[in-house]
Amino acid sequence: MTVKIKRVRIENFCCLHKVDVSFEDITSFIGPTGVGKSTVLRALDWFFNGEKALALSDDDVHSAAEGGRISVEVEFDGLTDHDRQVLGRYAPDGAANVSI
Repeated sequence: MTVKIKRVRIENFCCLHKVDVSFEDITSFIGPTGVGKSTVLRALDWFFNGEKALALSDDDVHSAAEGGRISVEVEFDGLTDHDRQVLGRYAPDGAANVSI
């Protein structure tokens, strides 16, 4: 697949209560220690690889979370016919982008 990540929305994961990150062709994470740069990457790892890469526990749920639910939503852009075929039911015919 050659799709591009356009945006990531993360809710209630570790130190990230509600975060929306937009991606460009090249995106850098810069900031002081403890603000969530690595946590964004961990959330993406969990999104793509699930429990086989990162087993989540109650400690991974943000302290302000209501209901204890972690959510990671990724918006892909620039879908081709092949990408839509690989994504199956997640990408309707003719869709240029999709959020999962």
